[in-house]
Amino acid sequence: MNYDQLYALAPDSDTLQKARGVSYAGRKWLMIEGNEKLLWANYQTAPSLIHKVVVDLEKQRFGCTCRSRQRPCRHALGLLMLLLRQDERIRVSYDPPDWVMKWQNIQAQPPVPTEPNPIPVQSQRIAAKRYASMQEGVIELKQWLSNLIRQGLAVAKEQPADSWDAFAARMVDAKLGSIGKQIRLVKGFLNEEDWHERLLALIGDLHLFAQSFQQLDRLPPNLQDELISYAGVNMKKDVVLSQKGIFDHWLILGQTFGEEENLRYRRCWLLGEKSQQFALLLDFVFGQNSFEQQWPVGAALRAEVVFYPASRPQRALLKEFGWSQKVFEGLNGYPSFESLAKGYAEALAENPWIGYFPCLIDDVIPILEGEELMLLDQAKGFLSLGKPITASWKLLALSGGHPISVFGEWNGAMFFPLTAIAEGRVVAL
Repeated sequence: MNYDQLYALAPDSDTLQKARGVSYAGRKWLMIEGNEKLLWANYQTAPSLIHKVVVDLEKQRFGCTCRSRQRPCRHALGLLMLLLRQDERIRVSYDPPDWVMKWQNIQAQPPVPTEPNPIPVQSQRIAAKRYASMQEGVIELKQWLSNLIRQGLAVAKEQPADSWDAFAARMVDAKLGSIGKQIRLVKGFLNEEDWHERLLALIGDLHLFAQSFQQLDRLPPNLQDELISYAGVNMKKDVVLSQKGIFDHWLILGQTFGEEENLRYRRCWLLGEKSQQFALLLDFVFGQNSFEQQWPVGAALRAEVVFYPASRPQRALLKEFGWSQKVFEGLNGYPSFESLAKGYAEALAENPWIGYFPCLIDDVIPILEGEELMLLDQAKGFLSLGKPITASWKLLALSGGHPISVFGEWNGAMFFPLTAIAEGRVVAL
């Protein structure tokens, strides 16, 4: 066994880190014995508490009397590290104690047949075979993320582009299509200035997803739906439309366009007058094809909007709609950036993978500070929009130094203005 094989055995990076400390706790190892097949030891964590640790080197099985649910635990991994670093400390013995023999006999017994883990109620739309494949993929994802962190982001940056594609393909094979897409897109931003921040944020999101997906059946139904969708399992439109929606007067508040891998997308945001609910209409087209329906910013609809099941419903479909000439009277935004931060924190608590957070901010003044454009709220707080772009000059012109309302998307690090509301006019930026 070498260090790479040992690292691959670790259930997660935290256990691996603790194992290093255990391996250097010299005086706590009261007895270490073994041979080419078995390794066993006593590890003292307190004056009256001794853990019995055993490792089957041939079959890579691990036993320990500690309470950890992880296998191998930090004590078993620490014992293996000790073997690699100081094998002279291990006394060769071919006469294992009774407790080792008993453990070995238990391991040799055939496992009792059990029913496969039931698919959580909210994920019945996933076939059992696909669900099993996804769970296996999640285990592989966790190990890949641990290796990425262990090696360091600098090493990750130097990996060839096809290495990202190769692992992304493995995620797709495991029926985790959305996860594969996110990994495949990494190579596209590795040369940007903030690449390390974006990569670290992605690693955090994927690790949280993997940890959560492994305990899917214990999560609330709506969060189960969120995770399943995040993994790449989309609910069919006719199933969504079969649900009851919210009938309201909706304002088309803003939209943005983009392209990923030859697929053009459009995010269109609606705001309900009575419900004060944001709804996201997400559309995709290939190549130069046109979007089926046009949504002019500032127009209003009388519509029934149906939301995809989620922990914080956001993406939606129109069940039925008609254009409206009625004046929209529900434009109430955040009064300050502090209140925006609190709103975003509440949204993250409901859905850690929220992505883009729609927000309307009232009474802000766009100003230029050197080469940087900022929004100034009534409490003298400011929010940077980065270097001026075309939309920035529109903001400055519409404001003229006076307070206006601005709608946009917040991703946790940057605010992207999409619309300005000044003197009753809704203007796309």
